[in-house]
Order: sequence, then structure tokens, then C-alpha cells
Amino acid sequence: MGEWYDMKKIIFYLCLLFIIFNGSNQCIFAASNSGKCGENVNWYYNLETKELLIQGKGATYNYSTNHEAGEYTLDEWNSFEPDVDDYKFHNGAVKPRPWHDCDIKKIVIKEGITEIKACTFHGMDNLEEVELPSTLKIIGNSAFGATGLKRINIPDSVLGIKGMAFLGCSNLKTVRIGKNVEKIGESAFDSSGLTKLVLYDKIQQIDNEAFSGCTNLTEVDLKRCVKLIRIEPSVFNYCVKLKSIVLPKSIKDISESAFADCEALNNVNLNELELENIKRSAFEKCISLKNIVINKKVTKIGERAFYGCKKLKKIVIKTSKLKKIGANAFEGINSKAKFKVPKKKIKPYKKLIKKAKAPKKCKITK
Repeated sequence: MGEWYDMKKIIFYLCLLFIIFNGSNQCIFAASNSGKCGENVNWYYNLETKELLIQGKGATYNYSTNHEAGEYTLDEWNSFEPDVDDYKFHNGAVKPRPWHDCDIKKIVIKEGITEIKACTFHGMDNLEEVELPSTLKIIGNSAFGATGLKRINIPDSVLGIKGMAFLGCSNLKTVRIGKNVEKIGESAFDSSGLTKLVLYDKIQQIDNEAFSGCTNLTEVDLKRCVKLIRIEPSVFNYCVKLKSIVLPKSIKDISESAFADCEALNNVNLNELELENIKRSAFEKCISLKNIVINKKVTKIGERAFYGCKKLKKIVIKTSKLKKIGANAFEGINSKAKFKVPKKKIKPYKKLIKKAKAPKKCKITK
């Protein structure tokens, strides 16, 4: 009898272990399927629908993507995950997410939530759908990074999308960004599946690499972004399918590698901009670019600015203020390229263009 009892215990515990390991992604043995995720915010998980509900008022907690550690301080967080030491925590501890073992397909965030903080849903690769409330103001660092999201509607209430918020969301093809977003942080949509981008007149800043590596992006419309004065470094680099971009007239600087390796880019109008500087490698290896008009206010073209643009055949330089063309700026453009420059500047500009490694057979006329 004792042996049979012991055998039943062994079978019971083996079954228990099987269920735990086989079903850990279902939250079956989570301490709870609900709890707090902010000072005045709660979460509820529905095992049957695989839906996570977030409701309450204010902001969620800052979260860690490390699930083995318990709650820890900002210093501990930065030592554990140094790549995100630019996150602005509010003197609170950083917690591992309580739903990290749940198989979540959909998240519904109810009215009253104002901020989704760091790493709240990061790495949830089964996540496909999110409903955001009209009370939301901020989407935090890495909030939805590396998830399986396919589409998202960012409401007009949102003012800021922080760094890496949607980094690596390769399935994310359809995004509607609200009309009141003022800032998009570094690498916010880096390597996502975006196909089209439209931004509005409240945008003041788009940080480095915000849309870098969006290999399905074909069209960008920034014409309404009249407060935007700079295209920051590498914002659209490696967007290999990007064919056209409409820039606002307010742009004064196109920064380093802003459009580098945009292999399909064949249409960009600089003529009507307030543009003063085209910086290093701004259009490097835009191999489909055939012509460019450089407006009347440009004073500097940086090193390698148009390097490797092998189809670039027509370059119209309207500015009489050009003081410098950097090394190799025109190296590797079409061998039959034609430059048109202001009549009074033909001699000095010839020297600058030749020094920038333009093809030996290129023509420079007034």
C-alpha cells in the first residue's frame, strides 16, 4: 500500500512538472492572473481569450525584460541593462513584468491610462493587436519593442513616442501616428515592417535612426511637419525600398547618413527647402537617384554626401553661397554626369566639384 501511495505521488509530481513546463506560457501557475502594474493601474489576464486588460488612471510602472530578478533600483537596472541607461525613470524601482509568462495575443488599454512606461510589453512575440486609449500621452522606451504587432493606431492624444518603442516589430506594417505627436525618439521604429509614413504639423523632432532599417517602407510624407528643421542622423538609412520622400520647407539640415543606402530612392526635392547643410553621407549609395537640385541657401555639402549614387546624372546647384564640398562627395556618380551652376560661380565651383572626386568626364556648365 505504501509503495502504491509513493508511486501515485511520483506520478502526480511528474504530471505537475509537465503541466508547469508545458503550459508556462499560459500563466497557469502564475501567482495571479491580475494585479497592480502602476500606482493606480491594474492588470487582468483572460486565459481563454489570451487578452490582457490594463485599466486605471495615470502611468504604468517601469518594467525590466529580465524576469528572474526581483524588484531592483535604477542603478541596478543600469548595471544589468546598460544599453538603456538613457531611460528617464522617476526615482522608482524597476520591476519585472508580472505577465511575462502569459501567452498574450491582444492588449486592451482602457481610458484613464496616460503613459505606457519602459519595456511594459517588450518582447511579447505573440502579441498581434493593441487598443490604445484617447487619454494616452506618452509611449515609453521599448514599450512594444520586438513584439509581433501587425498594426497600431496611435491616438491623437499622444505627444511623444520614446526611443525603441517599436524597435524590431518586423510584422508591424500599418501604423497611424496621431496628429499631435511632437517627438519620435531614437530608433523608435527601427527595423519595423512599416510600409508608409505620414506625419503631421506638431512634429518638432525625429531622433537618430527613428526609422532606420525599415526595409518595407516605400513612401514618406513629411510636408506638414513645418516645425521640423533637421533630419537627424541615419533617420531613414537602409530603407532600401523607399522610393520617394516629401520634406517640409522648414528643413535646414540633412544630417549624416540620413538617407544612406536608400537604394530605391529616386525622388527627393530639395529645391524649395530652407536647406543650408547637406552633411556627411547624407545620400550615400542612393543608387536609384538620377537628379538632384540643390537650393539657393546651401553653404556646405559634406564628405561622401552623394558617394556611390551611380545613376546620378543631373546636378543643379542653385546656391551662390557654397563654401565647401567635402571629400569624395561626388565620387562614384554617373560617369556622364552634368552639373549646372550659377554663372558667376563656374570657376570656383569647378574646383570644388573636381576636388570632390566628380567623374573626370563630367560636364560643368552655367
